[in-house]
Amino acid sequence: MAMPDVEERLRSALDNMLEGCQIIDRRWRYVYLNDAAARQGRRPKADLLGHTMMEMYPGIEKTELFEKLRESMIERVSHHLENEFVFPDGSRGWFELRVQPVPEGILILSVDITEHKRLDEEMKKYRQRLEDVVARRTAEIAEANARLTEQLAERASAQEGLSLRAAILDNAREAIFLITTGGDFLYANEAACKTYGFSHDEFLRMNLRQLLRPQDEAVIRARLEEVTLTGRLEVEWVHLRRDGSLMPVQVRHSLICTPQGEFIVSVIRDFTRESLLRSVLEQMPGILLSADAQLRLTLSTGAGLQAIGLKPGNGSGVALSDYLESIGFGNAALAAFENALDGSIVPYKVRNQKHQRLYEGSAGPLHDARGELVGVVGVMLESAEGQP
Repeated sequence: MAMPDVEERLRSALDNMLEGCQIIDRRWRYVYLNDAAARQGRRPKADLLGHTMMEMYPGIEKTELFEKLRESMIERVSHHLENEFVFPDGSRGWFELRVQPVPEGILILSVDITEHKRLDEEMKKYRQRLEDVVARRTAEIAEANARLTEQLAERASAQEGLSLRAAILDNAREAIFLITTGGDFLYANEAACKTYGFSHDEFLRMNLRQLLRPQDEAVIRARLEEVTLTGRLEVEWVHLRRDGSLMPVQVRHSLICTPQGEFIVSVIRDFTRESLLRSVLEQMPGILLSADAQLRLTLSTGAGLQAIGLKPGNGSGVALSDYLESIGFGNAALAAFENALDGSIVPYKVRNQKHQRLYEGSAGPLHDARGELVGVVGVMLESAEGQP
C-alpha cells in the first residue's frame, strides 16, 4: 500500500468527521482544520490557515476559553469543557470542546451543541410553566377537598404540560422521548417517529426495552435506576428501528420531578455516520500505525490487530518501541519508523515473534499542512510468503 494513499485516507477520515478538528501551533497559528471546524468557525479554511487565533478573532486572548487553551499549550494538560463563543458579527454559539496537547501545540475537537443548549433552555421554561400550572390546580383542588376531582385535574394538568412541550419539541431534529422511570413511553416527538419508524400511538404502547437488541435488554433497568439516582446519564448504545435495522445512538437521559412524580426526558442522536467512519478504519486490511516525532504511538487500527489479539486504539501514547515489542514485532519494524523520520519511505519485512507470521510493511513521514514533519505512519500486511 502506497504511503500517499494512507495519508490521503487519514486526511479524508479527519475531513469527513462530524466533530470539528483543529491544530494550533505554539505561536497560536492555525496549522490544520477539517471541514467541520471551518463551518463551526464560520470562516473558510484558507482564511484561517497560517494566521493566529488573535488575528482571526480579536479579543479572544481575554476570554476564559483562551486561558484553558493557554494551560494546555504551556502546562501540557488536557481540558474538556463547554464554551459559549461570540463571533465577530455578534452572534453566539455553544460548543463542547476537548483540548489536548500535541507535539505541534494543541489539538481542539469540537461539537456544536448550540441547538442542544437552546432545547435545554426551552425545556426549563416549559417545565417551570408546567409546575406553575400544576401548583395552581393543586391549590384549587385542596380548597374543594375532593380527592377524585384532584386526581382528574392532575391528569388534565399533566396532559396540558405535555401538549405545551410537544408544540416546541416536535420541531427538534433529535428524537425526544418522555418516559416513566420504568421505561414506558409517555411522549415521542415527530423526529422520534421518523427516526424509528413507529407512530406516536404505537410508542405510547411500548417500553424502552423494545428499542434494544435482545442482549441489551437486561441492563436497561440498571440504567434507568442510575438516572433516578444521579439525575442525568449519557451513554452510547445501539437501538433497533421498526424494520429491524441497527442504529448507533448517543442517548442523554435527564430526570424531571413534578407533583405527579418523576419522569425521564431522553434526547437521542443518531450517529450512524460517525460509527461508520470508525468502522471503516478498523476494518482496513493489515495494521495501521502512526507515531509523533518522538516516536510515541498516536494511532493503532486495522483488521490485522484482531489476528494478534488486540483492539484498535490500544496503547496510544506509549513509546512505539515498547508497543511494537508488546505485539511481537522486532527491531526491523522499529528501524523502518526511525528511518522514516529522515523523510524517506522505508519498506521492510518482519516476522511476528508471537505468531511466527511474516509481514510486509512500509513506513513513511507524516507532514502537517505547512509541510513540516510531525511524525511517521506505517502499514503492515500479512505476507503469503513464509507462513508456518
